[in-house]
Amino acid sequence: MKFISYINTKLVIPVLLLLIISIQELSTGTIKGKVFDVNTESPVVGASIRTKYSTKSVYTDSSGNFEIQNIDSGLNYLNISFNWYDDSTLKDIHVSDDKITDLIINYDSYCQYSKADSLCPVCKKIDKVIPIEYGYLVITKEEYEKRNDKNQKEDLRTFKSGGCEISGCDPFWYCKRDSISF
Repeated sequence: MKFISYINTKLVIPVLLLLIISIQELSTGTIKGKVFDVNTESPVVGASIRTKYSTKSVYTDSSGNFEIQNIDSGLNYLNISFNWYDDSTLKDIHVSDDKITDLIINYDSYCQYSKADSLCPVCKKIDKVIPIEYGYLVITKEEYEKRNDKNQKEDLRTFKSGGCEISGCDPFWYCKRDSISF
């Protein structure tokens, strides 16, 4: 009798565990949505979206859309991160079994630089302020030769090269007097 009880216990526990695991596997849903920049009202392209307890990330497409499938049912968190934006966490997102939770996310970008304000924050003047240009710069051979003349080089600089990589939150202005980008 003890042998039969032992076998039953040994079989019942694994069967129950498999049943619980298979029920949990079926208890998943989907979160999908669209991410917008709250300031420009344009889609945020390439933002990383992940659930709190997952290492798997998805990225927003060219329209700001994303979709994460097979998320455990219940309350969940979404972590959103993208370049110069502050990371953001959305809490208490309810995921239902075999359902799609659809979200519209207004993501707030922050950039300390202003394209409109060309007043140097140090000297409070604009006479030596020039714009910063990003990307590949093309100049004529004559202009290049003039720039190589050390006496004329500083006078001919009408812009500062910002480099080729643009983050979206880069300084717009450079003060030649104070050597500061803002």
